[in-house]
Amino acid sequence: MVGAMWKVIVSLVLLMPGPCDGLFRSLYRSVSMPPKGDSGQPLFLTPYIEAGKIQKGRELSLVGPFPGLNMKSYAGFLTVNKTYNSNLFFWFFPAQIQPEDAPVVLWLQGGPGGSSMFGLFVEHGPYVVTSNMTLRDRDFPWTTTLSMLYIDNPVGTGFSFTDDTHGYAVNEDDVARDLYSALIQFFQIFPEYKNNDFYVTGEVLIYNGQLDIIVAAALTERSLMGMDWKGSQEYKKAEKKVWKIFKSDSEVAGYIRQAGDFHQVIIRGGGHILPYDQPLRAFDMINRFIYGKGWDPYVG
Repeated sequence: MVGAMWKVIVSLVLLMPGPCDGLFRSLYRSVSMPPKGDSGQPLFLTPYIEAGKIQKGRELSLVGPFPGLNMKSYAGFLTVNKTYNSNLFFWFFPAQIQPEDAPVVLWLQGGPGGSSMFGLFVEHGPYVVTSNMTLRDRDFPWTTTLSMLYIDNPVGTGFSFTDDTHGYAVNEDDVARDLYSALIQFFQIFPEYKNNDFYVTGEVLIYNGQLDIIVAAALTERSLMGMDWKGSQEYKKAEKKVWKIFKSDSEVAGYIRQAGDFHQVIIRGGGHILPYDQPLRAFDMINRFIYGKGWDPYVG
């Protein structure tokens, strides 16, 4: 049932017409300052978990609707180190379609130290911030078919903070410990999602925009060819395949090389901020990978 519904939903979404903002340079155009106002007090959810008041904490974490936009989401802080009052900020968007079954996808921005709010507002979240600091709906948001969990990670990134310099991560073990603590608490607040498939974005999927000059696709491919890793021999023998979204498409979406569960994807027409440059192709890519639908074009 889920598979059939997924195919119908994705086909409908992929067929929706809609303009795209398009160019990387427009990310950095100047914008006016947002209106000042009282943003309220930060919501720390750990005390509600520890006191057994999970439902109350969950209700408080519900983000009020933005004018003209109807999207349920939850946000707040999870304390990961009480000694230093270290807290990770999250913003969670249940999938718009069948959230009870949709995989939960954790999005961690690059860097390390890049705020995941960049991924939310610039790459694939449901909202786009316009030049006058208002919001509009995004075309092809990943939140359509996936429950997206954006976390500012590690401590000190974005809205995540600590009261003491000793609360910052100094190695990967610190990063992993804090993030693990946050995830345990997250699923205590939202237990209905704990049995859903869970993905840490990018952990088994490598993708490049073909026009990326920061992490060039050709260099990624050469590194994969030169490294000795579990699937290296199968990868070297794998044929690079052409990927189209629909059979009727005149343009190629990209190229795929697959070795078992490892997928290397090169997306045509995309740069370093791929979901911004090619939102439809990025949306199709992540759904094909997570739902295991293969790379054959859809009929349409």
